[in-house]
Amino acid sequence: MREQLRGLVESLSEDVHWQHLSDEQDADVLALLSDTWVLRYALEGQARILERLVDRVSETPDARLRAVLIRSLQQTGEPSTQLLGIQVLQGRDVYRDWVTDAAPEVRAAAVENFREEAARNAGRYRVVAERAVSLATVAEDPATAAGLLGASSIEAVRGPSVAQVRTLLQSPKSPVVRAAAARALATSPVTELSASLDALAARYSAEPEASVRAALLESISRLGLSRAVPVLERLRDTNAAARDEVNPWIALLAEHPQRWEMLDTARRHSHR
Repeated sequence: MREQLRGLVESLSEDVHWQHLSDEQDADVLALLSDTWVLRYALEGQARILERLVDRVSETPDARLRAVLIRSLQQTGEPSTQLLGIQVLQGRDVYRDWVTDAAPEVRAAAVENFREEAARNAGRYRVVAERAVSLATVAEDPATAAGLLGASSIEAVRGPSVAQVRTLLQSPKSPVVRAAAARALATSPVTELSASLDALAARYSAEPEASVRAALLESISRLGLSRAVPVLERLRDTNAAARDEVNPWIALLAEHPQRWEMLDTARRHSHR
């Protein structure tokens, strides 16, 4: 597909290509035109190409079409979540604008870009993960904040970003955000393992929502594996309800899984 797009770029002049893109109102056709437009940047490296596209996003009234234009930034060849505002459009934090946009389509497109870019490096792209965490702290919509927290592993991030996730774990706004923060902490860097385990355990004792407690127990088990057992045993003994929630994880960890994948497989089999 990328080679086909390259051929289309080479067959159009920049001015003709832009005119087609500016006039197009069909989402599917616009996706092809905007993908190939961004591919021009990947081939030529000219900042004006992305500047025109970003300006077009702000000028387009239809949120569905704005989302198409934003998703086309996946064609830059490097993370647009870092590229925009640093190398291109210096000083303009367009991704912050997009994750706080009133339109859910626009917010979802921005989150999708983070997820796609993180996946290029198996979810271990430090700059992408740190940027996602930073924006999760300012996203007003809970689903958007949760999507940003789930877009990437945080195992490659530095301490301040992990601290931001731990702060979101205490969010009074939404259990969706707290659950997403809990799952993000399950991928904490080794240097932050103990602090994240402590934060997850402390939150479990105070958490009123069953869905969040489930995410907390999953993350404690995933992050700690065998080290999680004494933590879980302490939580189990707090009350009868906790015993029912915690005991299945202790039983799974009794098999001494060496990796999360092994523990997750055993968990899935136990639910059949």
